[in-house]
Amino acid sequence: MTVRRPGAYGVVRREGGVLLVWDQADEQWYFPGGGIEAGESPEDALAREVTEETGFRLVSCTPLVEAAQPTAKGVTKECHFFLADVDDTEPGPAEHESEWVPLTEAADRMENASRVALALATPSLVTTTVDDLSDPVLPQPGTDHRQAVADAGCFHVVEVGGRASRSPKGSLRFVAANLERGRRLDDWVELLEAAEADVVLVSEADGGMARSGNRYVARELADRLGMAFAFAVEFVELSLGGEEERIELPLGTRNEFGVHGGAILSRLPLERAAVVRFEFDGQWYADDNTEPRVGGRCALVATVGDLVVVAPHLESHGGPTGRARQLVDLLDLIEPYAAGRPVVIGGDLNTHTMDLSGREEVGGDLRPERFLDPVDHEPLFAEAAERGYDWSAANTDEPTHRLARGRGHLNLDWFLTRGLITTDPEVLPALAPDNTPLSDHDLIAVTVRASET
Repeated sequence: MTVRRPGAYGVVRREGGVLLVWDQADEQWYFPGGGIEAGESPEDALAREVTEETGFRLVSCTPLVEAAQPTAKGVTKECHFFLADVDDTEPGPAEHESEWVPLTEAADRMENASRVALALATPSLVTTTVDDLSDPVLPQPGTDHRQAVADAGCFHVVEVGGRASRSPKGSLRFVAANLERGRRLDDWVELLEAAEADVVLVSEADGGMARSGNRYVARELADRLGMAFAFAVEFVELSLGGEEERIELPLGTRNEFGVHGGAILSRLPLERAAVVRFEFDGQWYADDNTEPRVGGRCALVATVGDLVVVAPHLESHGGPTGRARQLVDLLDLIEPYAAGRPVVIGGDLNTHTMDLSGREEVGGDLRPERFLDPVDHEPLFAEAAERGYDWSAANTDEPTHRLARGRGHLNLDWFLTRGLITTDPEVLPALAPDNTPLSDHDLIAVTVRASET
């Protein structure tokens, strides 16, 4: 018979780190907290345990998620995780050693349930890698969104695989591609081969979705292009897709496992694969959403040679202020990860300058120039510039958004670079050999090399 032990644990974040406690008996790091005694609330138990273990005083706590964690001793911990804050200015006596651990290291020190909680404490940096993502667990009706994210079992890990085919040397050709699902995979392979990319930064790639033939798009692209890859789930899809996609599918069609996300593909070895998770606000999970999803926007991160490469996908259904906040969170988490290395960020920043949620005032000047040159209308560019990133030499003036009936007039896709020389920027039409669009975005490409010092 399994023994179950309820406990309360606090995820305490501060300046790129998280507070962990060392348990000498179990020889394990964990979030401060412990067992809930009879008659105690989880909040009271957390306050008591934090003080006993660290000597710090609990200032506040907000419920985050619940997760079960089996132990080697046959006990299953029923963990109540909280987002918490502590006062450590005048610590009292402590029963355990505690340490502020960088986010780049924290997940590797902890058990699985704690990794799930850390991923949900957004913005977060997920560093746990697997060679095969498990099928996601779909939520029961009425499940809270954060709990659905935790139960899915795929948002706290990054899948890595494939095989690199060249060594890092000289300049590198980067391509950023929004695949818009990744249908017509054979044509995508041909297009990306013609682009002669060393690194492909991917957004909107399906895995096990009926609308794209139930293929695992990122994994299959990497295999056929002879590349290493990292893939992270952005959303677990709870339907067959949008209304137009559902209409096109035969009756009885089902998703095989139904995920959608981003990837980095590279002919060079990929190291230190990670994903930056933005907020899990649940806006795609609402009952009235025509395409319900579990999850939230994210950005893939990896090291290629001496470069840090990033494939982001910012929120299309928010506004300029929200996208700027997402980019700030991304850059703040990249900074300690990069540790002074040059950085290439490339992909769909969704800089359409509007607020599709209706929560922001974005001005009434809707002249075409606004959408062709969104820099003054999207504060994320100013945030990037303040942190030393440039885009002027890495992008063209051509629009990157392609509509089914012709070219759009939006620049949504960008390269942001730091510490690099960028040349030969291009917009590459995302067209099949028969000239039909493969995506509503065209590809962008640029060549990078190390700055001369």
